[in-house]
Amino acid sequence: MATNKIFDDIFSTDHSERAVAFKNNIKTAIASFNANPSNIAHIRYLNSQYWDMVFFIVKKRLLSTGELHFSDSEKLAIDFGYISDELLGENNAITPESLSESVAAAAESGCPVKCFSISSWLYEQLQDFMGVNKLKEYEKKYEALVATVNNLRDEKLVVIESKKKLDKSFSEHPPKNIARADVDKLLAYNVKVDEALEKYGALRSRIQNELLLKKDERVEFVNLENQINKTREERKRFCKSRPGLNQDYIANLYFLEDMIIQKEHEIFDNVTLIGKSRQKIEEFIYSKKEILDEEKDDFLKERISAIKNIIEVISRSNKIEPVIFLTQGIVKNIPQQMFQLIEGTMELDPDFFDNKKVKMYGYPDIILVPGKGKGDYDYHLNAFIVPQFPTKDFTDSFLNAMAIYRWECDDENKLKNSYSFLKSNKYFTNTTTLMQSFIKNYCLYISKSLSGEETAILSDFDYETRGWFIGYISQKEVQQTPGLSGAEETFEIEEDGTGLESPDAGAEKDVIAAQPSDTPAAEKIPQPKTLPKEKGLKVEIISAELKSGKKSQLKLPGEFAPDETQGESPGEEAAPQVSQALNDYKKSVKLPGEFNGSPAEKPFIKESPAAREVSETISLLLKENSAIIKKRIKSVFKLDDVTVEPSKDHQKVNITISNLDANQVKHFLNLMSLQSKYYKFMSSLLKEEEIS
Repeated sequence: MATNKIFDDIFSTDHSERAVAFKNNIKTAIASFNANPSNIAHIRYLNSQYWDMVFFIVKKRLLSTGELHFSDSEKLAIDFGYISDELLGENNAITPESLSESVAAAAESGCPVKCFSISSWLYEQLQDFMGVNKLKEYEKKYEALVATVNNLRDEKLVVIESKKKLDKSFSEHPPKNIARADVDKLLAYNVKVDEALEKYGALRSRIQNELLLKKDERVEFVNLENQINKTREERKRFCKSRPGLNQDYIANLYFLEDMIIQKEHEIFDNVTLIGKSRQKIEEFIYSKKEILDEEKDDFLKERISAIKNIIEVISRSNKIEPVIFLTQGIVKNIPQQMFQLIEGTMELDPDFFDNKKVKMYGYPDIILVPGKGKGDYDYHLNAFIVPQFPTKDFTDSFLNAMAIYRWECDDENKLKNSYSFLKSNKYFTNTTTLMQSFIKNYCLYISKSLSGEETAILSDFDYETRGWFIGYISQKEVQQTPGLSGAEETFEIEEDGTGLESPDAGAEKDVIAAQPSDTPAAEKIPQPKTLPKEKGLKVEIISAELKSGKKSQLKLPGEFAPDETQGESPGEEAAPQVSQALNDYKKSVKLPGEFNGSPAEKPFIKESPAAREVSETISLLLKENSAIIKKRIKSVFKLDDVTVEPSKDHQKVNITISNLDANQVKHFLNLMSLQSKYYKFMSSLLKEEEIS
């Protein structure tokens, strides 16, 4: 069984029993596969030989050099499984150069993600494991600090030379109305300041270089800065006593001396940082003491096994048995396609890389691997695993990996919770099916948007799902709709056996219009019995109806306003006039924002003593419980911008809450439902008074 020159080159210098047995096993696997390419057992045996080859090459390199400097033949074998021309069939015109160019990443690409082949990724992983990359980072910072100090010293010398030229010009061309003695005295002040600055800088340099100062030198260093300031102050008073002095000269003199002092401070600060940086490098080198080859081998085995497992997962999820060894030609310039896709996705999804994973471990890598299937993302490796042969195309393959990344890196479950609130997802009983739905829709939305097929998006998504992707993912307004999904929702409080009527009782409804929050994208709020309408995201809650002998249904917590009695059945007593009076108060509430009551004009009605007592009791309780309600709201939402106070009529409370996101709105609605139980109790008191 023939292989090719690349395969022979890999084992040309290794004649050990293990190498000979390994070569024979691969040749046997290739022969079995060629005899029956559709046999799954032959495919799996051939794939297992590929991974044995990768382990063999990696260990051989570690034992020989202690590092992973692969030869060109080894790279082709590991990265593409290119070891036999017979596996290529009609594609035998493939050249090593074309393979290398297909996975070579453009150096000038502005994409934050890096693309690797398996061999280059293993090399980088070993460099990280041994601390080489981190050491290079520390050394780069150290060199930058050294360069900064050198530049500052050069700048200080330029300033000193400029000051000397200024003094020389002033000495040679003094003002005509100033005596020569005054000019000499001023120049003497300048010389005294310069000498002090020179000594100050010299002593400070010794401190920067960690040289010990003598006792008298320490005293001198402490006094130098005070001496400089004192001399400059004396010179300043002298200049004021000579109004004929050139003010431009004085201003330039002060400016240049200030610059010298400033440069001294900057040099000292950066030299201090250099010392700390050098110490950090030494400590890091000590912590990364000599690592044994066995430790390196175990680390690389773990990394290779992780890649192997992910490729097997990709095979199972795509229901295929890919051949790891190269059997066909590869598309050219694969990394550039994925870089362009990432850049386009970042425009459509601004929060794509806004997660804790990026902040802690950096951007994910792309690893191009042999085989066939859709791309995947591994959270542990923080890497996109993309087979070199997609089932459809690289857009479809890589978008699948990006959708998984978006889902897996949703650290606080904001995206998952928001997506699960959609009506189309309410029947999903587990996170797996919900994740599959998101991956499918995310890939569809991004691909259609990138291709400009806006009309296709309209037909592929229902109105609510399309609005969610536009509002939550792309963070754009949904066709002049103030709410998120562009759909109007009705949330109703159903009968729960605690005194609330069913929504079918015909009670009047109050509308709560949920305006867009300050967050980039509002989330949908799930509640029972949602009815889609045209625009806006609104909440309707059934108001209370107090009728004699019936269960009462209440309005929002903080409002006591029973509905008007429409009629009475035979044998029932008429509701008291207070029901009619209180029913005239209607409330329109906006979330998030201010709860603004808009009561109608209250007619004059003579209340009974019992009704008046109930009204006063409710007013008193509202006033006393305003602080309790405020405290509960703040404890739930962790916000400070909350105001709760009784209204002027003492029948309601006005609640003002700002900057709520969708989850907070949901919790607030639940809180209102709990608060309503309190008012059911108060309503029962009124009903008992009516019956009596």
